[in-house]
This record gives sequence, structure tokens and C-alpha cells, in this order.
Amino acid sequence: MIRQLLAGLALVAPFAAHGQQTLATCFACHGENAISSRPVTPSLAGQPAVYVIAQLALFRDGRRNVEVMQFVASRLAKEEPRSLAAALEKLPPPPAASGTD
Repeated sequence: MIRQLLAGLALVAPFAAHGQQTLATCFACHGENAISSRPVTPSLAGQPAVYVIAQLALFRDGRRNVEVMQFVASRLAKEEPRSLAAALEKLPPPPAASGTD
């Protein structure tokens, strides 16, 4: 999983060059503009900031057990969850799923 994260960082290097390294790290797994194409990885675009902050705290504190997210959350600086959550909240959410199952 960590290997996927590192490989994905190469795809978002131009974004990271603009001082958005933490958000670029999210894009590596959660998709371009935080819209995931992986069924087991949620989209983060448009998520309420309070939700993102709460989830990052759960990962950081070990109360949610997803190894890669625990690794990432444990390395965020004190102010990063708030600024990261604010940026994700402003991104347009993914389109609603269509079709009838």
C-alpha cells in the first residue's frame, strides 16, 4: 500500500510543486482532484471539512485501522488537518452514480 502511495506521487508532482504537497499526497490514492476510481478508496472531493478532520483524528489516534491512512495522518503537522479539510471541501464532488441495480 505504501508503494502505491509513493508511485502515485509521481502523477501529482506538478500539483505538489505549487506548495500543496499534502493535498497531492491525498490525490495519489484518492484520485485526481480527490475523486477516486478505486472501489475501496473513497472520494474526498466535496466532503464536509468537519468529517475529514474527524476521520484524520481517528486514523492518527489508531481508532480506525487502515495502515496507510494511519501512517499519513500520524505525520501531519498540527494545523494540516484543518487546511487540508478546507481544501477538500471546496473541490467539486464526484458525479452521482447512475443506473438501477
